Amino acid sequence: MKKSFGKISRVGLVSVLSAGVITVTSCDPGAGFLGLQDYQRDLLVGGLLAGVLLGGDSGAEPTATQGVPGADGAAGAPGSPGGDGAQGAAGADGEPGVAGPEGPTGPAGPAGPAGTDGTAGPSGAQGASGADGLSLFTIFVDDFFTIDGNPTGDLAVNFVSISEPELGSFSDVICDVGERGDECPEGNGTPNVVAYRVAIPEGYEAGNDVTMRLSFLRTGDFNGNCFIFTVDAARLRSGEDLQPYGQRVWVRVVGSTNDGAGVFVDLVINSPAGLDFPDDLAVADLVAFELSTHQSDGGAYHLLGVEFFESDGPAETDGALIIDSEEEACCVILDPAGPMVYISNTGSDTVWVVDMDSASVVAVIDVGDDPRGIDITPDSSRVYVANRFGGSVSVIDTATNTLIQTIDLEGSDIVSATEPYDVVVSPDGEWLYVAMKNGGSENGDGTVAVVDLPGGDVVAEVVLDENASLEGIVVTPDGQKVYAAGRGDMYIVDVSPPTFPTFLGTSGSAGRELVISPDGAWVYADNNAVRTSDDTDFLTGERSGERGIAISPDGRFLFSTDEGSNVKVVEIALVEGLPVTTFVANIDDVDNRQFEAYGIDLTDAGDRGVVSFRRSESIRIFDATTLSFVGPVIPLEFTTCTGETIFGDEPKQLVIDHTTN
Repeated sequence: MKKSFGKISRVGLVSVLSAGVITVTSCDPGAGFLGLQDYQRDLLVGGLLAGVLLGGDSGAEPTATQGVPGADGAAGAPGSPGGDGAQGAAGADGEPGVAGPEGPTGPAGPAGPAGTDGTAGPSGAQGASGADGLSLFTIFVDDFFTIDGNPTGDLAVNFVSISEPELGSFSDVICDVGERGDECPEGNGTPNVVAYRVAIPEGYEAGNDVTMRLSFLRTGDFNGNCFIFTVDAARLRSGEDLQPYGQRVWVRVVGSTNDGAGVFVDLVINSPAGLDFPDDLAVADLVAFELSTHQSDGGAYHLLGVEFFESDGPAETDGALIIDSEEEACCVILDPAGPMVYISNTGSDTVWVVDMDSASVVAVIDVGDDPRGIDITPDSSRVYVANRFGGSVSVIDTATNTLIQTIDLEGSDIVSATEPYDVVVSPDGEWLYVAMKNGGSENGDGTVAVVDLPGGDVVAEVVLDENASLEGIVVTPDGQKVYAAGRGDMYIVDVSPPTFPTFLGTSGSAGRELVISPDGAWVYADNNAVRTSDDTDFLTGERSGERGIAISPDGRFLFSTDEGSNVKVVEIALVEGLPVTTFVANIDDVDNRQFEAYGIDLTDAGDRGVVSFRRSESIRIFDATTLSFVGPVIPLEFTTCTGETIFGDEPKQLVIDHTTN
């Protein structure tokens, strides 16, 4: 949770023209990448903390409230009654006369004395003190400089006075100290850097996370998706040399693909997940930061501003990936045309990305342990990979070809099975269904787990029978049912709604993989077809392969693999309303055979397909109309920008994105 003070004195965001600009035109780390346009230094003299959010007002000075006077006393009691009237005159002699009537009541006595004043009321309660200002802070910096714009000299910054070092080149100083070792890149100490500094203000609570947010605006041409820079930090103290503060980090910006797009990068500076500052970050620390460009996608990154804020809760790096070393930081700038093919490699725990048009490897992405089934969202923005022995699903951002999330299934309180084997995304892109085995054996209670997208929350699981060793999984186009292949039976699950799935039973046989017709009427597995309207199964005739299976957009042909050297093509015809399959051809290359054909998929147009060869560690593109391989064998090998060549290992399932071609 990010908070700020009640009083705000904040410098406004500067325009693009007055911001630091990082411009890269080359992939050579030693080139002079970084330029600066129209920088300013108005915050550096006395005004560095102008953006600090100060504490809240204290309460008003308390005053005693005068007591309210008591009310008048009650009226005195009425006077005593008057005495009896005088006795009447005596009657004539004789019998005694009748007694005369009682005389009238005498006048009231005088009023009693006035009552005493009431007791004075209590003094008013003391006014409450004003609440303390929050102990969390926000600082905004829009002042950046390079070597030429930062002469040395004395600098007074509110509560700190230092002998100012020459910033914009202190990476060399830090490297000279010997604490950075081989991480020090060549070329620092030249104007290819942008630097700035910030002071930790009063109110900072030691131990809280402090996040640095970098705001960029990307402009210019785009020929890839790679922007990488390094961050160094030093503590500044009066009369002392620069002191390295935290570790150097290599940062790859995530999502920097669109011209004119804003990019926000959050880095926790005092956390092992970020710059890993020492534990003694404290009030009055004056810290300087230096950004050095390493590689770029060909555009210009305008640094609009830097914000520091304190958080009282867990914080994570967002909008960027922290990279452990320069070797991992490098990237190869390509101009992919698409469609892209994503291939799981179980032997190397990676996903390989291949551009079909250029027949070249675009990226290699580390995922979980033993990746198997793979699927892509309808908008091609995310790829999901089932990691069998990792008990998880990896999430890949296709815009940057980077791993952005890992969904932990085995650690979920909801999921009972342990081995995710295949995944399928719902037609609306809002749900992920995962076919799971249990315990590392071929048998055990198989389950289908349900994951809410894009958040990745596991929301439900349906447990099937004890023989459900699930592998393949599909969902109907209306999103109402899921079918899973259990190496013997086809399992059916009602997922309407997805949060309350229901096991409906089995229908016919199924091998390892299955496919659903484009109209959703039939599910095909091996030589079995299940009618989705009533889940009745029918034998179709000619068998298809069970390692991988795809269907043409018109629903007429099945393309399948069975660990041979070819792709088998089977035609589907409806005879009296029931599907009948007939062998058509094998797609093969007798002069350049690859071995153990495994995963397979077709483009949306259905004119081309891709097949992986597990033992040959390669893939091939085939023409789905002429039923022949086209182009060369594409080996799964990739040379990084540092010259290292890496190889694929056991390519398994694959999926083609939905790029039109």
